[in-house]
Amino acid sequence: IRSPGGELGGGSPLRTPLRNPVGAPGGFALPEASRSPSVPPGSREARGASMLMSPQAIANLSSLSSSPPPQLLPRRDEGRDRLAKAVAQVMAKQAALDSELEEAKALLPPACTLEAAFAAMDRMKKGYLSAADVRALMEDFGTQFAMTDFSAILREVRLRWSWDDPAAATLLVQERLSLCDLGLLLCPCGSPEWAEVRAAKTDDDLRSALYLLRFSEPCPRCGIHVQRDADAAGCPTVTCSICGTAFRCFCVVGDHAVGAGASGPAALPMASRFQLSRLLSVAARAAGEAERERKKLALLTSYDTCGLADVFNMLAGPQVGFTLVDLRRALFQWGAPLTERELGLLWQRYAPSRGGAVSMPDFRRQLQPMAS
Repeated sequence: IRSPGGELGGGSPLRTPLRNPVGAPGGFALPEASRSPSVPPGSREARGASMLMSPQAIANLSSLSSSPPPQLLPRRDEGRDRLAKAVAQVMAKQAALDSELEEAKALLPPACTLEAAFAAMDRMKKGYLSAADVRALMEDFGTQFAMTDFSAILREVRLRWSWDDPAAATLLVQERLSLCDLGLLLCPCGSPEWAEVRAAKTDDDLRSALYLLRFSEPCPRCGIHVQRDADAAGCPTVTCSICGTAFRCFCVVGDHAVGAGASGPAALPMASRFQLSRLLSVAARAAGEAERERKKLALLTSYDTCGLADVFNMLAGPQVGFTLVDLRRALFQWGAPLTERELGLLWQRYAPSRGGAVSMPDFRRQLQPMAS
């Protein structure tokens, strides 16, 4: 193919017509779509190399050179969101384990009171429970109980106390369970007995509070506890000796009840002992699973650049602690919604005994594994 300006090299036909640019007689230019912007004008070698590439290939090279480099490292926001979801899964697991433990508590017969269960295991009348005492009860029903199981139960009981409570600081050092400690394991969460356990300072205070709770009724006006003697069984109306208010009292205490209280709680029957051993077995297994979840979370916090403090800030915001409403909203956003019963049990675990919002120490100690 010839043109007025000369002959094309290679003899290849052109699919688009060529035009003679102004100011360059005798020369031919590439079409506008095929001209490479990186080739300077007047370079015949570069212009010949551009003719060997298709317009589509040139466009692909331009798009590759203008694309941003790939993100090799995750951003801090992505790591924080991933850790927040992991924390939500651990908290949901804790709620499920607490719910399973509450179901085991409901199987205890009414005769298995806290004082009777403590006396059944404290055979030597030491005033506390050791690992050997609990193991002896478990082995009576063919259940293995190792020292690690007792340590896991101690860990869970310590977490039930507030971080600034003296009972939580000395529990692992002594490696024994008091009556108050056993009450946190046996009493149903939210029950009047459980509230008295949380409020008691010593075992003697707890025994007095439990006696008043079972064998007296509070005055509707001043709150003083009143009980009726067996001689006045026919008339339920009593008069408060403090404020003079007359009300009906249906709690009758006779000499036989006083004698029973003086000699100690009655011995537990075999069925009650079996349910008690089953409850302790569930408590040991749940404590072990909760500790394994904390260790998995500790590995994730050591890998990510953010830690539990960032997750706490996401929960609490500008406040010094988070409330039950904040916890419910965060768990729903992080893909771990709970039922109201599970949410209540989880809040009882994290909320301090003195009430109020959950602070950073209470939040951290529930999610960090026990130091080896």
